[in-house]
Amino acid sequence: MFTFKFGTTLLYSIPSMILYLMTFIMVKKFAKDFSSTFLKVYMLFFVFNNITFFNSFITVRIPQNTCKDCIMSFLFKGHTAQNPSWFPLNFFYFIHFSMAYVQFFMIFLTSMNRFTMIFWSSTYEKAWNRVFKYIVVFVIILPIPFTWTILVSSTYYIHTESLDCYTISTSVNREFLYNQLLPYFAIVTITTAIINIASFYRLSCMTYKISVAERNLLFVSGSLFLVQLVADVNTTINRLVVNDNNKNSLWSQIAVTLLPYVSDGLTLIHPWLFLAFSTKARRCFMLMYFPKHAKIGNATTNNSTHFVSITRRSQAQFNTSKL
Repeated sequence: MFTFKFGTTLLYSIPSMILYLMTFIMVKKFAKDFSSTFLKVYMLFFVFNNITFFNSFITVRIPQNTCKDCIMSFLFKGHTAQNPSWFPLNFFYFIHFSMAYVQFFMIFLTSMNRFTMIFWSSTYEKAWNRVFKYIVVFVIILPIPFTWTILVSSTYYIHTESLDCYTISTSVNREFLYNQLLPYFAIVTITTAIINIASFYRLSCMTYKISVAERNLLFVSGSLFLVQLVADVNTTINRLVVNDNNKNSLWSQIAVTLLPYVSDGLTLIHPWLFLAFSTKARRCFMLMYFPKHAKIGNATTNNSTHFVSITRRSQAQFNTSKL
């Protein structure tokens, strides 16, 4: 079961999920220091990415790293095409496909949040706060029209002889599922590209300055889009280009090899980008988890001065609480 690929994915996925949890706790503690709506989207993303990550152990990670006679193989031998399962395996596979729709839409939502910040900086927060609860409901029900057939169908594992591992499948025609998924990916990716390009173009033409913190969060959404683009291209290649005739070609092997890592990128890269691009996030992170090493310098801008004063007060409160 513990193959090199499985070990590699655990090597980066476990630290990433720990970091994700740490940043989630941090943004709740320092919520007033950030854009409230961006953090709401971030925390919603955190919830869905956690569901995606832990569900993937049942649908992808463990079965694809279990050989025919491995210790864990008994889990899959009891759920074959001749002896398919319904609940809960069909629910896990339903979540697996549903989260693909959700993740792409959440990246679009993050970019849309930055787009509205750039174009309507004085009013966007109020508008987002007003409709956010409806957005949450919409995100939850969005995949259902595309994936409900999995929920009412039988689900099972197939042993792939050439790779000596198990893959999950369903009695629903997979061609039907992907014929809905790929156009959705394309539409959302193109739309996200358009609003990111518009946001960066608008930023370059602005005659007035927005806060550095808000601008840096725009780079987070832009980077998430690049990951989304790679995932879309890779998924499309695997579905439309790779077949039995060319599966041994170099490009096919690259596409197949990259697929699980690209999928992990969608789930795990968010906290890394948040800390990489946001100076304020890094300062809050260091203050909360490594207060002795937190650097609080003098500020030159109003926004930075406001943050430094808050940070110093927070650090004093933190030190007092330890007494």
